[in-house]
Amino acid sequence: MQLKLLKEKIETFNQKMKAHYNNEKLAIDGIINFELFNNSKPKILWILKEGYGEGCGILDKSYSHYISEFSFGQPFPSSSNMWNIITYTNYGIFKNLKYEDIGDLREEEKIFVALKACAIINLKKILGESTSNDKVIKRHYEQHKDIINEQIALIDPDIVICGKTFEHFKGDLQNLNNFDEDINTKSYLCRNRLFIEALHPSRKSPKAYCDEIIGLSTEFISRKSL
Repeated sequence: MQLKLLKEKIETFNQKMKAHYNNEKLAIDGIINFELFNNSKPKILWILKEGYGEGCGILDKSYSHYISEFSFGQPFPSSSNMWNIITYTNYGIFKNLKYEDIGDLREEEKIFVALKACAIINLKKILGESTSNDKVIKRHYEQHKDIINEQIALIDPDIVICGKTFEHFKGDLQNLNNFDEDINTKSYLCRNRLFIEALHPSRKSPKAYCDEIIGLSTEFISRKSL
């Protein structure tokens, strides 16, 4: 999609989202950097639970804008382990590299910007706490599933990495087929899109987490010739 058209469609959708949530303290999310995302192959979407904290988007600042302001060479301001893992996983997918073969995102800007080349959304758009309640996340998805699924369709990712969220919307996916049953992390194909049923990316031991997702994504890319 042309960059200008993508920006226009997302902006129109974000206005619709604001109206849908009736001006609540909404953390608008989605594509972080339009140019990086539009040029990325494959296009990656992470679906997480909820944002939290004053910086993640209260009316005047979106969740995506919050992430876009992260500076190279500086520690991530919050949830650093989660952002590290997302960054390394993205870069590994883009470059077909295992975790141990990726350099240090604090020293190599090309690795650091991999965080901003994806899209990230939360199932619960209203700010929450650092520890999520799955029943609340599930209820929020059920109440707002139409606009959430419209957002996913608009982002149109090739790979969807679900951080302990797949269970909430799996039942709404039609013609879902197993992708690779030989890896611990479950994966599925749906409408030429790969869904990865991962744990939340706040792991203390990131190597296995990253490598399983990278491996599944690499296999998917090779089959589709993306």
